[in-house]
This record gives sequence, structure tokens and C-alpha cells, in this order.
Amino acid sequence: LVPTPARLALPVGATATIDVLGGSGVIKAQSKGPQASCNGDVVTGVSAGAVQVQVTDSLTGQSTTVDVTVIAPTVPKMPRSGDFLETATMLGADLDGDGWTDGLLGLPESDQTRFNDGAVYVYRGSAVGLSTDPSQVLHGVLSEDRAGSALAAGNIDATPLPEVAIGAPLADAGATDAGQV
Repeated sequence: LVPTPARLALPVGATATIDVLGGSGVIKAQSKGPQASCNGDVVTGVSAGAVQVQVTDSLTGQSTTVDVTVIAPTVPKMPRSGDFLETATMLGADLDGDGWTDGLLGLPESDQTRFNDGAVYVYRGSAVGLSTDPSQVLHGVLSEDRAGSALAAGNIDATPLPEVAIGAPLADAGATDAGQV
């Protein structure tokens, strides 16, 4: 059995379905510590920390492990208006090629340089989880750009590292509120 991916990072309270290549496709996961709980092939973050999850094929008896990092909730340090803190986007991708998933948090109503210019906070991943402070903050250009409303990552230029697309739906790109990526 080969877990895909071999490592997971998820916030406390979040769930993820474990996938594997090979075997019968009928798997059961069991956490080896209190940081996560499992139900069938679903793992749930319980408390912050790293834990291994044992994955066993129910029909063949084959097994493997998945490294799971449960991330504690954090409130980003940022200037903001406070209008809709619950409006956020999240994305995980290995942005620097170190093998650890990095986290991106888009807050479209963050006030970095102007009112609701929006921002994306980049948190580097490591063996112990995500950093507690952002390593980089990318923000909109004008008031009400709302950068960070949408996030996507993918390898669009055939280089080893993925690129990140940041949506700013109200950016004035060629016309008022035309939006921009």
C-alpha cells in the first residue's frame, strides 16, 4: 500500500480522507496517538501535534502509515477591518520543494495598506507543522480589491515548484471592479 499523500496536515477539528494506491480499496485507519481520531478511512484532527496513522487494507491485511500533523488554531497577526473574519480561503501546497506542505490563508477583508485590499498569508511547513507566523504576506493594491478571495496552486510553467494564483474579484483591472488574478 502506498498512501497518497504520505503526509497530511490538518487543523484541529478538520477531517481528511486517506487514500492509498494498491490493495483492495477497503481500508481502515487507526491513530497511534491522541492527536487524531479515525473512523474507517477518515482521520480527524483532535489536538495539535504530530502522529502516525496506521492504514490497513481490510481484505488483504497489507498496511502502511501516514504522517499526520494536526495544526493548532491560530489568529493571524494582521491589520484588518474586522467586517467578515469568517470569510477566508485556505490552500495547502509544497511551495518551496522541501517536501512539507505549506499553508496559505486568504483573508479578503484584511487591511494591509488600504481598506479591504485583502491579503494572503503564507505559512511554511516543517516536520512539526506550520509556522505560527507568516513567512510572507501578499496583499491587494487598491481599496476593496479583496485579494485572497480565491486561491489555487499548480505547476503551469513546467518548473519543479508550483505557482500560486490569487483572486482579487473587485480589483480595478481595466474596468471598475473587473477583478484580477
